[in-house]
Amino acid sequence: MIKKANRLAQTFNGFHPVAWGVIVGTLLARTGFFMTIPFLGIYLGKVKGIDPATVGAILGISLFIGTWSSFVGGALSDRLGRYPVMIASMAVWGFVFVGFAFAEATWLFFALSAMNGLCRSIFEPAARALLADVTPAEKRTDAFNARYFAINLGGAIGPLIGLKLGAGGTTSAAPFLLSASIYGVYAVLLVYFGVVLALQYPLSRFMKRFPAMTALKLGCLLFGLGLFGLGAFDHVVLLVLAMAVFTSGEILCFVIGDVLIGEIAPEHLRGTYYGASGFAYIGQSVCAWFGGYLLKELGFDQGMLIFGILMLLAFAAFPFFHRGQQLRSRQTKLQAASAAIRSANANA
Repeated sequence: MIKKANRLAQTFNGFHPVAWGVIVGTLLARTGFFMTIPFLGIYLGKVKGIDPATVGAILGISLFIGTWSSFVGGALSDRLGRYPVMIASMAVWGFVFVGFAFAEATWLFFALSAMNGLCRSIFEPAARALLADVTPAEKRTDAFNARYFAINLGGAIGPLIGLKLGAGGTTSAAPFLLSASIYGVYAVLLVYFGVVLALQYPLSRFMKRFPAMTALKLGCLLFGLGLFGLGAFDHVVLLVLAMAVFTSGEILCFVIGDVLIGEIAPEHLRGTYYGASGFAYIGQSVCAWFGGYLLKELGFDQGMLIFGILMLLAFAAFPFFHRGQQLRSRQTKLQAASAAIRSANANA
């Protein structure tokens, strides 16, 4: 059982952050989709008073358009890039659900249903291609299994939420608007992960020139400075710059951290080491409360002070990383000396 848990931890820790973004985003998108679309026929007939034959045609056009446009979505992502296609389709998809909530004319429902199928068929191939792009070949089966699990989980909880919100009944606008909000949030997340991906590879190539612990020390400093900038700046350009600095620190801390764990862990305990890295969630758990406490005590108008405190917390990791670098350097020297002694004894 322990070995299985270790293998599972190692598998999930091996996923690229962007892969996790696709998987979690898939869960959100499918939850929003299944919150409303399974009840669309009831909504059109019961709430909008459209006859059954026309309802069937409205539902059918979504599948028809989706079938014939799926190749277009994949080709567009190859030509224009994964992120522009995914962000645009997800943003438009959110407006489609808003349209379902407020449309009255039958022809509008035909158009919205067609757009629903079009957005789905453009988004899905691009998302799967992005997942394959950022996942090593040996991890792709696990990544796509995780994505499929997210689809099924969304399909399970989405209808329950939809029913709770009155999908198909007189209050049916609420599920559509919630679905639109979910798709909007996912579009914002895609923008964020686009920035991550754009910065990651140049940063990774640059930091290969330095020891991993040096990258971690630089990462915690950038992390803190980026946090402070988010609280100190009001101008959009400066906020974008602060987010870029924050994201650079995040990449160095998390990506290089995972690489470092793989380097220092014995092969037979690698899963255990990756599992132990989950203790980092203690900080997330405690600081969720601590952030709320700061907001309560200092107020929402003290952004610079609050984010300054968070910056100092991020900087507090620096001496630990520095100590770790010293210990690792000492261990490396001892191993080199031991190897030299064994080699000398073998040649004697």
